[in-house]
Amino acid sequence: MFSDIERIFKNRLKNKKSLEGIDQDELWGGIAGAIESAPSRGASSVKKWGLLLFLLLLASGAGYIYLSQDHTSTAVEPTQKGAVAANPVEGNSDYDNSPKQSTQASPKSKIEQQIVTKNPAPTGNRTTGKPDNSPKSTNHTVGSSNPAPAPALSDSNVQKEGTKAVATGLFSDKRPSNTSETSADEKAKYFVENISSLPVTYLNIPEAKLTGLSYQPSQHEKEETYKPLLEFSFLSGVNTMRIIPKGGGNLSTFTEQLSKATATNAGISSGFRVAYLMNRQLSVISGIDYEKTQTVFEFTADKTAPVWVPDHLAKYSLDPITGDTINAEYGAMINQRTIHHVLHHNKFTSISIPLELGYRKALGVWTVGINMGASYNFFLSQKGRTINTELDIYDFDDKTTANRPFRKSFFALQLNPYVDLRVNDRFSIRFNPVLKYQNHGMSDLYKTKQSSVLMGLRGGLVVRW
Repeated sequence: MFSDIERIFKNRLKNKKSLEGIDQDELWGGIAGAIESAPSRGASSVKKWGLLLFLLLLASGAGYIYLSQDHTSTAVEPTQKGAVAANPVEGNSDYDNSPKQSTQASPKSKIEQQIVTKNPAPTGNRTTGKPDNSPKSTNHTVGSSNPAPAPALSDSNVQKEGTKAVATGLFSDKRPSNTSETSADEKAKYFVENISSLPVTYLNIPEAKLTGLSYQPSQHEKEETYKPLLEFSFLSGVNTMRIIPKGGGNLSTFTEQLSKATATNAGISSGFRVAYLMNRQLSVISGIDYEKTQTVFEFTADKTAPVWVPDHLAKYSLDPITGDTINAEYGAMINQRTIHHVLHHNKFTSISIPLELGYRKALGVWTVGINMGASYNFFLSQKGRTINTELDIYDFDDKTTANRPFRKSFFALQLNPYVDLRVNDRFSIRFNPVLKYQNHGMSDLYKTKQSSVLMGLRGGLVVRW
């Protein structure tokens, strides 16, 4: 009926006719009847999915049961009726590391046959030596009683067979009999003696893993692993400076007198250095040094020079009649000797900026090294007494006099050997002799070139970073 209604609708739509002439009750009644008579799709779908789920659960259960079974073992639990048990050497040996195989599928090799024939498996516990209380079983091989000849053995098979033979040989006929009279100590002793003579590779013993241990490197290894990049040193000590005047010709007498008049005296120095460590032996060093040096000036000026004396009666005459002094003249040039002795401490302060190349060598906790290079220096102050080219006593000061013994700035060459005592990886104690040659150039006061040698000894702390 539903197909007739569909045909009527198609014809009327095709001819562009309305629905007039069609009974509405008959139309909707036919549609409702067709719908009620149509099969339910929901019920059919539920039945299909339920069947599929049941089959899936059935397949999963069968697979789980199959996988949980041991298909390689042929051992059968003995019963009171005398059921035959499988060979324990083949089925469940603690010393057999080869893959388990079914005795029905592959025959035994010659070595396995000898092991089974000559060395039957022990009935006691292999580890403790105590007798096993489980029921005894007999060797039984499922399949033909006459196995086929063994195939040729490869290198891997030979190794596996050798492993089986050695493992089974522990329980040879020479072992203590498994009787009640044999003590557990004798069995344990036999097991230890035999197991100690076997190669380690045959026993398949896993490698021991130690935990909770930490490696402590030695002091020398610590030095190898610790590689500082910078080194800071803070040094202070004492110094002396000896002046070396240079001059010839007319100034030879003056330079000789100046050398005799000047002596060394102790001063103080301190400094801060930064060393860049290129490797374990070489380094580049720079920093700043403060030098306060002193010299002792001691000189006696002994001079004889004519001096005009105005009150001195130099010339007169006598009156011949009366005898009185007439024509008196006063004033005259008289040679005068002057002695002037001076003892004075001259003080000089300067700043030095070095640039050096260092080399070192480690000898245990001691390190010896040497730094050498050049430095730029300049005086902060010069104050004291000296002599000029006329051998006169001359006082000099930065504030009152323009001419001073030394120029304001100068260059120097220096050599600084040292010895370090290492306290730890970061700290050391340093002892540092100082040798410094200073070229002062032309002196404004002395009108001659001069130089000096500064020597000292310093010590301090060295920090590596």
